[in-house]
Formats: sequence, structure tokens, C-alpha cells
Amino acid sequence: MRVCDQMLTEKQFDCCGYVNSTTPPFVQDATCLNTLVAAQKGGCISKFSSFANRYLDLIFTAAFGIVGVDFMLVLCVAMVLKYRQEQERYRHIDEKNELGGL
Repeated sequence: MRVCDQMLTEKQFDCCGYVNSTTPPFVQDATCLNTLVAAQKGGCISKFSSFANRYLDLIFTAAFGIVGVDFMLVLCVAMVLKYRQEQERYRHIDEKNELGGL
């Protein structure tokens, strides 16, 4: 992870380092002033994982919702096609009956 990215992550989640303050070493800035403060704040892995999990849950829930809507659309199209085929069949039967009666 680049230093700038690590600084932004540490600032966003108020933590120091990834697993802990030594792996990778924290970036000394306003969030992580020194090693004592960094050791007390702990690593970013749990906070970042929670954030990512909530975000990905929203994405996958939306994707499954779209699949559900698509499935309903396919069922509706199939029903309309079946209805039209049935109407066409009855139209042909009616045409034959009218021609046979003449």
C-alpha cells in the first residue's frame, strides 16, 4: 500500500497500521502521533473489513434484486407469448369454420 493511501485509510478509520501498528509500520501523522498512540489505536483490518463487508452486501443484494426482476420479466414474456399463440390458434379455427359453412 502506498504511503498516501495508508495515511488516508488510517485517518478514515482512526487506526494505525493494517494488522497492528507494526505490520505494515504506521505512517506518523496527525492520527498516529507516535508508537504509543499507534499501539493503543490498533490495526485497521477489522474496521476496514466491516466497512467493505457492508458495502459489498449492498452491491450483491442489489444484484440479486435485479436478477429477481429479470426472472419475473421473463415469466411475463413467456405468458404473453403463450396467450398470443392460443389466440392465433383460435383465430385459425374460426377461419376454418367460417369457410366450411359457406
